[in-house]
Amino acid sequence: NYLSNDGGNEGIRISNDGNVGIGATAPSAKMHILSAASSTDNVLRMGATSINYANPNGIELLESSGAFGTAGNYGVRQFYNGATNQYKFQTGNGTTVTDVFLINRDGGNFGIGITPQQRLHVDGNLLMSGGSWVAVGETGNVSNAGEVRFVEATTGAWQYGFRFRLDGAANAFVLESVGLGAEVEHLRFTRETGDVEVGNDLDVNGEFTINTTGHDWTFEPN
Repeated sequence: NYLSNDGGNEGIRISNDGNVGIGATAPSAKMHILSAASSTDNVLRMGATSINYANPNGIELLESSGAFGTAGNYGVRQFYNGATNQYKFQTGNGTTVTDVFLINRDGGNFGIGITPQQRLHVDGNLLMSGGSWVAVGETGNVSNAGEVRFVEATTGAWQYGFRFRLDGAANAFVLESVGLGAEVEHLRFTRETGDVEVGNDLDVNGEFTINTTGHDWTFEPN
């Protein structure tokens, strides 16, 4: 059975078992879309007649026949929010709806559990396993070739907190703090020499030993 503009077989195919095919003469799923490999129109396009609408379109995958976000219905939903200009992926456990991740349309910031303020913004713990690693860097010998911040601001702004910074111009790794706009350098590790510079007082609770070639110094508390 076909639905077409001219009565031919190039339109929508409805098989005897209720499967619907668009471009597929033998649809193997409830909805089966098929086009030539070189075609650019093998997409599912959903839109709205006006802009800035909160939920113009989306896809819901549910365990039940009810509505997403209502009692007794469970599943996931993905949609584009035209009011906030975000793509959202949500889970629904009855009436409890959780934003799993969000992507800002403008700038492409990616947030997990939160509206992102930076390229990657995570609200909660981050677990990495399997020998994973993170590389932070910049091309060239620049003074700030990469940094990791621990700040009080949810936007990640450098206002109050601490950061580890790679000083590519001086080939050094630096620990700094900031408060009320004033930056303080606490430690500096030089890459080639292994020298460690302390920016201010060094308080030690216990003894420590300094080893150099041919000489040992041990300092003990009184």
